[in-house]
Amino acid sequence: TMKISSMPLLAGMLAATMTLSAWAEAPAADAPAAAATASDAPLQQVRDKFFSTWEAHGNFYAVDPKKLLFQGSFEGMMFTEDGGGLMDGADIVCAVTQEFDLTSNATQAVGKCSIDVSDDDTIYARFDCEGQPGMCDGEFTLVGGTGIFANISGGGNYRSRTQLAELAAQLGSNAVVGSAEGIAVWSSVKTCLK
Repeated sequence: TMKISSMPLLAGMLAATMTLSAWAEAPAADAPAAAATASDAPLQQVRDKFFSTWEAHGNFYAVDPKKLLFQGSFEGMMFTEDGGGLMDGADIVCAVTQEFDLTSNATQAVGKCSIDVSDDDTIYARFDCEGQPGMCDGEFTLVGGTGIFANISGGGNYRSRTQLAELAAQLGSNAVVGSAEGIAVWSSVKTCLK
């Protein structure tokens, strides 16, 4: 079991989020919710930027002489950049498959996530990313939800920083990751609620 500190990584990613372009939040609708019917209710658009520190748990498998596959989970808490919004403080769990090519130093990952805002309100999302060791850039898509998020749609940019690639090279094949830390940033987020 290896624990990797993410404090320098966290500080760097927080600085990076300050330089990314953010969308302004849309103003609230002027009409009271009770006056609108389901058919004429406007789409509520929420634009924001989120970050999450997370902990990875899982296994590395040798799938080729120079390729390792990580299967496991990323678990953490999402925060909005400005400290507000529906998803600020939500718990996030992602089932992740990530491949590491030890020859080309390339990586690609797919994650399927649940973002738990409350016991009744959950958002389901997916991310796809690729990159070099320590950095995975891509997109995420909101695929559905429950409660107030039942009709959610949208997505944005996704960036993950982790030391899993370095850990893969150190541990080698067929190793268990008890705990490794990282950070993710979601930027240019556009969320539509009906």
